[in-house]
Amino acid sequence: MKKTFALIFILIFSLPIYAQVMCNASAPNGSGYLSFAIAGFSLEKPDCQHPDFGPHITQIYDSTLQRNVFVFHSHSTDDSDRCINFDRVRMEVKGGPNTTTALQHVQGSKSFYRWKFKLNENFIASSNFCHLFQNKAYSGTDSSFPILTITARQNQIEIMQNGGNNGTTLGVVATANLDLFLGKWMEVYVEQKHQEQGELLIEIKDMITGATILQYQNNDIDLWRNDAQFNRPKWGIYRKKNSMIKDEKILFADFCISEVDSLECPSEAGMLVSNSDNPTQQLIVLYPNPTKEQICINSKRLKNATAIIFSADGKQMTESLNLHNQACVNISKYKKGFYFVQFKLTSGRQFQKSFLVQ
Repeated sequence: MKKTFALIFILIFSLPIYAQVMCNASAPNGSGYLSFAIAGFSLEKPDCQHPDFGPHITQIYDSTLQRNVFVFHSHSTDDSDRCINFDRVRMEVKGGPNTTTALQHVQGSKSFYRWKFKLNENFIASSNFCHLFQNKAYSGTDSSFPILTITARQNQIEIMQNGGNNGTTLGVVATANLDLFLGKWMEVYVEQKHQEQGELLIEIKDMITGATILQYQNNDIDLWRNDAQFNRPKWGIYRKKNSMIKDEKILFADFCISEVDSLECPSEAGMLVSNSDNPTQQLIVLYPNPTKEQICINSKRLKNATAIIFSADGKQMTESLNLHNQACVNISKYKKGFYFVQFKLTSGRQFQKSFLVQ
């Protein structure tokens, strides 16, 4: 009997641990560092050289997404790369040895990422490199160059793969015109199998229209370094200094990482309607958002509107709710993820708003 329990114990604790993590801005102001720390990320920030500025990740309320989002600040001259390299500037959040296991992908594992970002209308990329996302190996002799990047370069956004010293390098595998991204919220989905003959799917979609702006898929691509401990993701703005770059603010929101299934990080692309396209939406507010216990709907000045809550995969969660001035729904038993409130007005017009259950 003791041998049986010992064998079970060994089997359980020798199995790989798969995990999920989500990170969302917690307030409409103040530093965003704590939100990432609580979610299990680590940071590479330029505060050491530029302390008077304050935190290089802040939080604001965004009217298009109707939620709090992160602002990543990057300064063209005052910042550096952790006061180690002064020819570049870096403000990134990442996985690593002291982070949650959901940000450490061992050989042969699969990962599913989804997040949102927005470049300003007057954003200027570095002519050298300007990484917005990286997949890098941790440790080993061949871990300096990222395996995978999403990079803003000159007049395009590009996806690039690097096989390292002993692997197959494909270089730039897909591009899209930079103008298609400027001033718009984008949703990025990245699915990877972390091995030498790996699998990769990247999709970048316009949040409002749902249109696919950039896509790449390859089921035989080198996504591993020979002597790495694990792969880890990095998000932010990491760019080479030169005379053309300027101070930038890049918005990020709704980081979701899973090692289980893409359904744990559902898509919202195309499910939002711009306030400018439908002014009626401005009369309806969902709060708190994100939430854990309940979601309240403030529908002042709207008479006899009804609403139904749906999960991201289309499952109806409530019966029709009659809205007067306010309605609150207990969602304490809902699984983590995005949900949508489908509104119907007396005119017959319909639209929806989303909320996040943490």
